[in-house]
Amino acid sequence: RRPRSVIASAQMFISFRDNIPVQRLNVVLSPSEYEEASWAPLAPPPEEVLLHGMFIYGASWDVRSSSLVQVLHPQAMASPLPVLAMHLVPISAAEVQEEE
Repeated sequence: RRPRSVIASAQMFISFRDNIPVQRLNVVLSPSEYEEASWAPLAPPPEEVLLHGMFIYGASWDVRSSSLVQVLHPQAMASPLPVLAMHLVPISAAEVQEEE
């Protein structure tokens, strides 16, 4: 599946559930401590979506330091990311006016 469609689906679900316009939902991704999906809890908190199977190109993720690190092997083009926790945070009306 494509990450964009998963994010859009989650946005629409939260928008409908909480009666918030989709345009007022900000997507926040944060890495979890789980390197593999099988290690993650089966039932995440209702306010987050766990994403797995994503890769990053030109770098790799160090779980211990929770940061990006330089790729040590140039042959390795793509490195797996840990399980990501996606939170959808409502944007206040003041923040929307500032952007316009």
